[in-house]
Amino acid sequence: MAEIRPFETGDADAAAALLSSVFAPPTVIGPTAVLHWAASSPERAQARVWVAHVERRIVGWADAQLKWSSADEGLTEVWVAVHREHRGRGIGRRLSGLAEEHALALGARQIRSFAREDEPDSLAFAERRGYREARRERSWCLDLRAAAPQPPADPAGFRVVRLGELRDRVHELFELYALTDADMPSDYEHRLEFDEWRRETWENPRLDFELSAAVLAEEHPVAFAWITADRETKQGENEMTGTHPAYRGRGLARLAKEATIAWAAEAGLGYLLTSNDSTNAAMLALNERLGYEPRPATIELAKDV
Repeated sequence: MAEIRPFETGDADAAAALLSSVFAPPTVIGPTAVLHWAASSPERAQARVWVAHVERRIVGWADAQLKWSSADEGLTEVWVAVHREHRGRGIGRRLSGLAEEHALALGARQIRSFAREDEPDSLAFAERRGYREARRERSWCLDLRAAAPQPPADPAGFRVVRLGELRDRVHELFELYALTDADMPSDYEHRLEFDEWRRETWENPRLDFELSAAVLAEEHPVAFAWITADRETKQGENEMTGTHPAYRGRGLARLAKEATIAWAAEAGLGYLLTSNDSTNAAMLALNERLGYEPRPATIELAKDV
């Protein structure tokens, strides 16, 4: 029978292997990403993580916390993963029970989770526990090995720079990031605090300052496309792309993303992954024009309690 205990830092390698197997190729989740996620949630989120192991092999994961980037009170999130070879043995039920119990102790009014659309068993498991589909995220993958992108030319009045050139302008970048994040399609109000964002996003060891781009107008950042990357596994992911509302409709998001694609290919990355809300028509169309191929969508789930 599987044993369940709190996650420890020494579990990072095994947990990363489990999560990579759950998400399937070309997704690769490294131990650095696992450790950062576990450590970067602010204290007020009261995050907890558990692992399940069978004969010292980690085969399950669960986490639960307050949705700290939301202004809505009582919004919590949980997620459970079980290795495919160990499903149907009650491990997911036990992990889910622990996660939901913690969410309720945090005063949950609604619990959010997610599952992939090509995992019918996972969706059925969630439905049996009272979850319903709330939103849908379209997922994409760009195969850089089959492309030969060139860095775009700067249009008149604008300049594309690598994020590394703006390390000393973190407050200005935060303001742009938070402004665009607040416009993201969602069922709840987004609200970011600088110190929390800095730890979770800016200080993410996978945020690649050489592959991420910002667009400047009169030397002020007005658009951006940031990349998290693992140079060892040659995989990158679009962390966030956005444009200041006053500068939209000028192709600046595309300009930034084209720069990141060219730089990522030049750096030897094999893939770029991204996802967008299914109602974000502008970004969906942009991904298609840039050559991203669709992958199974992620279904955001919700349960009122």
